Amino acid sequence: MKWYWKVFLGLGSLLLLILILNIGLNAWVKHQLPKIINRENDSDYFITYKNLSVSLLNSNIKADEIVVVPKAAVKDSITKAGIYAKIHAVEVKDFKIWKLIFTDKLMAKSITVQQPQVILYQKKKENINNEVVKPFQKIISVSDIFVNHGDLKIINVKNNKAVLSVNNINFNLDGIVITDSTLKGKIPFQFANYTLNCDSLYYHPNDFYHIKTKRIRTTKSDLTVDKFEMLPTYSRLEFVSKLAKEKDIYTLLCDSIKISKLNWGFKNDDFYFHCNTIDLEHASANIYRSKEPTDDLSKKHLYNKLLRELKFDLKVDTLEVRNSILEYEEEKSADFGAGKLIFNSFNLTATAINSGFKKQHFPT
Repeated sequence: MKWYWKVFLGLGSLLLLILILNIGLNAWVKHQLPKIINRENDSDYFITYKNLSVSLLNSNIKADEIVVVPKAAVKDSITKAGIYAKIHAVEVKDFKIWKLIFTDKLMAKSITVQQPQVILYQKKKENINNEVVKPFQKIISVSDIFVNHGDLKIINVKNNKAVLSVNNINFNLDGIVITDSTLKGKIPFQFANYTLNCDSLYYHPNDFYHIKTKRIRTTKSDLTVDKFEMLPTYSRLEFVSKLAKEKDIYTLLCDSIKISKLNWGFKNDDFYFHCNTIDLEHASANIYRSKEPTDDLSKKHLYNKLLRELKFDLKVDTLEVRNSILEYEEEKSADFGAGKLIFNSFNLTATAINSGFKKQHFPT
């Protein structure tokens, strides 16, 4: 037999072996993935999908029409807490086949999530790490996450009202590292960089106020918020009826908020927020006080003391407020209406704003 026939047969045999191996491993991955995703002891969620395709040649996995529900909710319809999600498609790129075979865990370079519609029914605020990060960290570990055109809602289980709603989220998170050590921290993972954009946000922090915005754009170093609104939940009459003592009610609007060169996170367990500038353009602040409730005779500290006693590390090099308006209204009786003090064309520049949190010295 001539040498080129031997080469031809050798290459053909090798290609046939690779093809058989690829078919076998594809079949094994398709069979094994559902078991890994839904193994009862390690995951609190059932995850189903319509189609699953696996390519070992380019190390990609794609699943379509994914549904996520808590196992506890399936067993007991009264139990509502947890994540409920519908996802158009998920693509995992550059996954490690041998890690999947020997560790029963999907490790990959990146995961792209298309059009997720996610609702988190939340029992308490400190619950999010346990509900969102830990269960899925047991299933998949990736370096980069991409979320395209997603919607997120967080709903309070007790009253079935939205605590947070974010629309049309586009999010990239790069250089993710999750370890046993990071899971114990305030932020349960480390990352190199991120970008986030959304069309609108609604947040209900307490009974008296709700916050709304239009578009938000942020990176690791900059943040821009359009059309910020902090509005009272109740009318002035309702607000006053709920007060035991005098208290201000605030209405805050701002066309644009820009924060540059920001740096935030946790040092040990202490939160810090540092930035170069905060720029407020066309802000409108209204402060209203009714004199009908009982006088609050407690000692009221000025804002420099409140700033010194702030419970986290705040540092703002420059605060700019431009082309704004400030109003103060005081009403002795609803029969006579409120007196109003107005500052038009309000402009302010403040520098070296610092909290006193764990500090001994301050800039001038």
